[in-house]
Amino acid sequence: MSPNRRSKNFDFSEYILNVPNTKLGDKKGPDFDVELIEKHEGEVEFTKGSVKNAYAALYFQIRDSFGFVDTYNKLSFDITEDRLGGWGH
Repeated sequence: MSPNRRSKNFDFSEYILNVPNTKLGDKKGPDFDVELIEKHEGEVEFTKGSVKNAYAALYFQIRDSFGFVDTYNKLSFDITEDRLGGWGH
């Protein structure tokens, strides 16, 4: 699956942006989510029905972005090198 399609499938932005407006039991949404994330151990993975999935998706989107940024930097450096004839250093 392409990173672009994956980012659309992993779009939990509505949930994450609404967290400040929620309560889970007697806890405010942000406090609940922070505690949940702080207690997490092990690999990041999706869990059926878990609110952690929103943050797992965000993690994977950020991780995938690093590959894009690395590729972009390499390509832009190569283009600059070609245009400047080796003077891009």
